[in-house]
Amino acid sequence: MTKLTRKLLLSIMTVAFAFITLGATTFAWFTLSTKADVEPFNVEVTSGAGIEISADGYNYSNYIVKEQIYAAITRAGSSTTLDHVTTTDGRNFRTLNSNEDFTKVAESGWTEFELFFRSPEKDVEVFMLRSTSLTSLGINWTSDADFQLTPTELLRTNNKKMLYAANAVRISTTEHDVSVDSGLNWGSELTTSNIFELNPTGTGTNQRLDTKAVRTYGAIHYYNQKNQSAQISDTTISRVNAITNESEPIRLPSLVQNHNNLPVLAELNTEAIADNTGYYPLTTLSQGFQLDGGANFYYGKITVRIWLEGWDPDMFNAIMADQITVTLSFGGHAPSSLLGVSGIDNTTMKLGMADLPLEPVATGIENYTGGFIFESGNEAVATVDAAGVVTAIGEGETTIKVSLADYPNVSKTIIVTVEPTPEILGLTDVTLTYDSEIPATTTINPTLLGYAGTFTYTSGDDLVVTVVDGVVTAIGAGETTITVSATDYPEIKKVINVTVNP
Repeated sequence: MTKLTRKLLLSIMTVAFAFITLGATTFAWFTLSTKADVEPFNVEVTSGAGIEISADGYNYSNYIVKEQIYAAITRAGSSTTLDHVTTTDGRNFRTLNSNEDFTKVAESGWTEFELFFRSPEKDVEVFMLRSTSLTSLGINWTSDADFQLTPTELLRTNNKKMLYAANAVRISTTEHDVSVDSGLNWGSELTTSNIFELNPTGTGTNQRLDTKAVRTYGAIHYYNQKNQSAQISDTTISRVNAITNESEPIRLPSLVQNHNNLPVLAELNTEAIADNTGYYPLTTLSQGFQLDGGANFYYGKITVRIWLEGWDPDMFNAIMADQITVTLSFGGHAPSSLLGVSGIDNTTMKLGMADLPLEPVATGIENYTGGFIFESGNEAVATVDAAGVVTAIGEGETTIKVSLADYPNVSKTIIVTVEPTPEILGLTDVTLTYDSEIPATTTINPTLLGYAGTFTYTSGDDLVVTVVDGVVTAIGAGETTITVSATDYPEIKKVINVTVNP
């Protein structure tokens, strides 16, 4: 808590990004140390599902080299030097020198850089994942004062204690406005940031700050023990903890996220994202822009900031000699992952019979009006038009794929089997005897599997027989035929022989 004579330098050792389908995960390793030189490092970016990343908003690829990261830090007006600072909003920082009433605006002391994302799907949400981690080597510190280290542990002068800088690290991400008025435009930062105080691993007991500073133990108690004439008072702590008082410049943030606010990779494309109101996206890729080549992408941008929070109970001067490793992990949640197509199933059709109108339903989204895309796997077997009407063309089996027009990767495929044209049954040749006084009659009763409509009857010679609604009447001696066809499907027919004896 005292004014420091040395500051922690940020040395980026390795950055590696890996995207896996729409549940994309990105890993970035940062090493903070007291070294003044920046050690060389390699950058490897592996992406899938067409999700790409950029350090400058112009050059997107599967690889980001180290020079691009350092250039991004320089463009942000930042550096790799860390000091103990504090912030209310994750964007604007203040120093922690008591003689300045903790209100002096900090001009440096944190590091920041921008990341740009794009995806071929609209409204992909980017989350920080639970695989994000913090750790540090630790400093074996010898106390030079008696003070309360934790609520239950009193540290005496000359006692040794392992202290870890990772326990005082905070990270924020701030989304930027994106517009496409006359091209792709990166706007200013939005007013709300995500602020994270994560749970370090391998760093002993982490005394969380969250949204409330304490003076009865930790770094503030140590400071007061060392500075009896310049105490950090209860009044100051009350100001720091006045999270609902927006006019208080030195207050802590009203919301600080921890690991429980981070989804795991497996949750990204499940209902867990929607069901858990404690998950906060960092940015949403909602602004679309078409490239010269015709491809359309949706874009988003964030600024990442890393700092040592001065009010943290673990923010001792000694940790400035520690080495911290920050592993940032991001994942993309695609809205389409929760959508589906229902209302259609495998079906069998008969050649020459009724077309099949498909009536798909979009699931997982209310009042969907985006329409559907229909595709036949083999138009020699069955075709499907833009309205989803399937027509049998030839015997065999094919697939019909139905996709959401707004989310083409959301689809359902059904199997359509086309069987031979069915045969009219229940018909045999007819023999009648002519009687001039009482015309002989008989009734024929055709059937067609799966057909409930009427039939059409045509006599080959009305001078021999007539037929009305299946009733055959002998008119005169001779031979002829009767053609019976399905009224709705005239190509389905059967011919029988008729003989009228004198």
